[in-house]
Amino acid sequence: MKKLILICGLALVGFTSCKKTWTCECTGTMGGNSSKTTIPDQRKSDAKTACENYENMYKPIYESVSGGGSLTCELK
Repeated sequence: MKKLILICGLALVGFTSCKKTWTCECTGTMGGNSSKTTIPDQRKSDAKTACENYENMYKPIYESVSGGGSLTCELK
């Protein structure tokens, strides 16, 4: 009985998704400038999607302003 309770408890912890605060760091190739955006209370998959959305939104602007530089964003 104790083993069953332990196994069920571990399974419950394993299936529980952890929400935490993430940082999306975007770095440009021209001048090495970077900016950080906080993504609060999200699961990793949702935070990754948000970070990808930031990259997709700001990449064309950065490339236009920098005259050919590139922008990449990474979830941390």
